[in-house]
Amino acid sequence: MQDNIIAEIKQIEEQAELNAKDAVQKAAEIVNEARIAMQKTSKTAYDNAIKKVGEILTEAEKQAAELTQKIVSSGKIETDKLCEKSKQNANNAIDFILKDIII
Repeated sequence: MQDNIIAEIKQIEEQAELNAKDAVQKAAEIVNEARIAMQKTSKTAYDNAIKKVGEILTEAEKQAAELTQKIVSSGKIETDKLCEKSKQNANNAIDFILKDIII
C-alpha cells in the first residue's frame, strides 16, 4: 500500500516538474520572440509578449499549487486510513487480551 502511495506521489511530482519545465521553456521562447519582434516592429509587440509570459508563468504556478495540494490531500487520506487501521488493530488486540482474561 505504501509503495502505491509513494509511486503516486512520485508520479505527481514528476508531472509537476514537467509542467514547470514546459512553462519555463514556453516563456523563454516567447521572451526571445518578443525581443526579436521589438527589434523589428514596436514596443507594443514586446509588451504584449511579456504579458503573455506573465500569464504562462502564473498558470504554471497555479498548476504547481494544485498538484502540491493533490499530494498533500493524498498523503492525508492515506495517513487517516493507516491511523484507522492501527486503531482497529489495537482494538482487536485489546479484545483478544480481554477474551483470555474473562474466560
